[in-house]
Amino acid sequence: MANMKVVRKVVQFSMEKQLPVILWGEAGVGKTDIVGQASRDLKYNLVTLHLATQDVADLIGVPQGIDGRTVYAKPSWFIDSDSNPTQVDVNRPTVYFLDEFNRGSRPVLAAMLPFLLTGKIHEHTIRKDMGDCVIAACNFSDDDYDVTELSDKALRDRCGHVIVRPEADEFLDFSKGVLDDNTWEMIKANPEIVNIAVKELDFKVEPSRRKLCQVMPHFKDKDMDWVQAIGLNILQAYLGEDFATIWFKNFKKRDNGLTVEEILARTKETVEKISRLTTGDVRVDILEITNSRLVKHLQNKKTKVTEEQAENLFHYIFSLPPDILRNMIEVLEKDVSKIRGMAFGEFFWEMAEKFEKKEVITTLVRSYKE
Repeated sequence: MANMKVVRKVVQFSMEKQLPVILWGEAGVGKTDIVGQASRDLKYNLVTLHLATQDVADLIGVPQGIDGRTVYAKPSWFIDSDSNPTQVDVNRPTVYFLDEFNRGSRPVLAAMLPFLLTGKIHEHTIRKDMGDCVIAACNFSDDDYDVTELSDKALRDRCGHVIVRPEADEFLDFSKGVLDDNTWEMIKANPEIVNIAVKELDFKVEPSRRKLCQVMPHFKDKDMDWVQAIGLNILQAYLGEDFATIWFKNFKKRDNGLTVEEILARTKETVEKISRLTTGDVRVDILEITNSRLVKHLQNKKTKVTEEQAENLFHYIFSLPPDILRNMIEVLEKDVSKIRGMAFGEFFWEMAEKFEKKEVITTLVRSYKE
């Protein structure tokens, strides 16, 4: 798995899509911190259960006899509209974090496995309509930890699996200002002091029909930037490295729109690609991805556009089909503050006059307003 920032993004994806995920790592590497930060970023309530120190009665509630049958009372930690033990905002989603999952006893695991996989504990179910979700953390199964072996195939097949292994430079970033200067400088010079042993899962993450149907719909219309930044890590977690590698090769082959660099450089190949997308059977889907990518780039205040790039930008926008062009102009006028020191409207009309397109655009805008 990639750096801690990416791991947190994968966890956030799992929370938002309500997909069960297990974080694997050594004690103290930051699994709990990742879930805590993700819950704060998304404004979720966080309920943490330490399975290594709790017994079954603590977790599943006390059995009661009602109308001749045994019913388990709602656990004290469970949050819904009728029960709010920690006085959190019940209008927010809740993430239940099962910490040290595989250090719990077998009875504890047997009780909590359905909760991790389905969000249900006896007749009590998390508020899926509100976005509630469940995440677990485990230690590696080796001689360093006294753990309960997770041999349940359903657990392995139905969860995502993320290895948490922060690099030394990430620890340095985290600890700057926490450690004294002398210790911090010593670790910077000798990063092997805080290196974490490389450990892997003792099973292989593989695709299943269930996980394909759960995960892949969320990849619809995603662009290359998102796939490379986080998507591949999500695929590795839920469907395995082999699947992620094959899928990415196929993804790169498909026509995935233009990159910002291609638009601003305007090579011969770029012009040909724009022509393919905008003539005949117009690829509205691909153009929307491209335009979204371009707007995001121009919104960045650090973006610098040269005079040549500004001209190429104009040529691209002008090449769009009328309806898409009008929409693109509206979005850029609304969301992009400056291009080469000018408001977008001023910049665009200046380019239109320079390339003798002003009359065409005036007619287009007039027809749109009419």
